[in-house]
Amino acid sequence: MRSIVVTGRRPPGEPPPEGQAVSRPPRRARPRSRDLLGPECEIGFRLREYYGAFEKEPIPPEIIDLLERLDEVERRSDP
Repeated sequence: MRSIVVTGRRPPGEPPPEGQAVSRPPRRARPRSRDLLGPECEIGFRLREYYGAFEKEPIPPEIIDLLERLDEVERRSDP
């Protein structure tokens, strides 16, 4: 039976030889939950953010005036 020798590897838990640096894989940043769901989630997040800011804005006086005039016309046309 032949044995295979893998160079550059050591058994887990065995310390490196003196003077040899330990190389570790780079740590990846933990992905945000919305990144895991893809671009559709990002689009939804941006739309909710935009809508939230939009609904906090006051209604312009011109729109309120128009709605009041439409209500008045509607009241006059109903018997």
